[in-house]
Amino acid sequence: MNPADCQPKLQKTYQRETWQALLPQLLPGVEMFAQPQDFPLTNNYERGIASARRQFGAATLADGKRIAFYEIEVAPDIQLQSNRVGLRSLIVKCIDEVSAHAVLAFFVQPGKTFYRLTYAAKESRLGEDMKIVTEQTAPRRFTYVLGQGESCRTAAERFGKLPSNTTLADLTEAFSVDKLNKEFFADFRKAFEVMANDILARNKNWEQSDAERETQTLLNRLLFLYFIQRKGWLNRQQKYLVTNFNRIYQEDPDGTSFNERFLKPFFVKLSSEDAYYPNVELGDLPFLNGGLFDDEVGSLTERGRMKVGNQAFRHVFDRLLE
Repeated sequence: MNPADCQPKLQKTYQRETWQALLPQLLPGVEMFAQPQDFPLTNNYERGIASARRQFGAATLADGKRIAFYEIEVAPDIQLQSNRVGLRSLIVKCIDEVSAHAVLAFFVQPGKTFYRLTYAAKESRLGEDMKIVTEQTAPRRFTYVLGQGESCRTAAERFGKLPSNTTLADLTEAFSVDKLNKEFFADFRKAFEVMANDILARNKNWEQSDAERETQTLLNRLLFLYFIQRKGWLNRQQKYLVTNFNRIYQEDPDGTSFNERFLKPFFVKLSSEDAYYPNVELGDLPFLNGGLFDDEVGSLTERGRMKVGNQAFRHVFDRLLE
């Protein structure tokens, strides 16, 4: 399936009907149940995490392995975005390696516009010592958060690369964080190259090493800010940075205004409790007293004078951060 067609579907609030239509386009041998089958919660721990667990379909993959589709209603007080291990424990017991070798589980919460999609697989084999060896996916690593307000780009790209004769190994690779890490570092390297070349071209008398050092500092800052942005610490907005960038980029796509008009006062505000900039509305920001946003004034570069093009930031946001 084309990732461009898949991504908008992943960005919608969870609806079982959406996935009942989408899964046959992603996987072979899909069958949907006429009525979902309840899989009762068996102990107080499970009932403390979820209110319902049901299977609504399955697929027989090209290698004959079976994957079951589950929908779990998560309790209101559970942190859906962070509680990966606890949520996964609700579906591991559903893998019996006969009727199901793996599970795709949709964790949903009443009133939430996002949801978690988790893949879990288990395979037992006879080891060289003639003992049973069981291998299973790591609880923290094979999962995506989807829905409104989420980019879903990575998930769409990974799903879009599934072959028509998908096997269990193909599906495991689509969710593999190791594979995603390699892709991330390739994207980071390209973004680094684009920004370093832009800085070198715009700042006279700079050496390549100067541009690369400032690029590394700038990308380090942005990556860290994307982490705390996800927690809602930047004016209580999870799209704070790209929203402000898009606003400035629309006015001045070929200039250097994002760094000059927004990032410079923004970085100072993060590192100084009493910083004030007239005519610059930054919103409610935390004071981060860790030194990451302190700007050194040196004989070579004062970051307050550094020029960075909005087109370079466009690449960084589109091809790396978002």
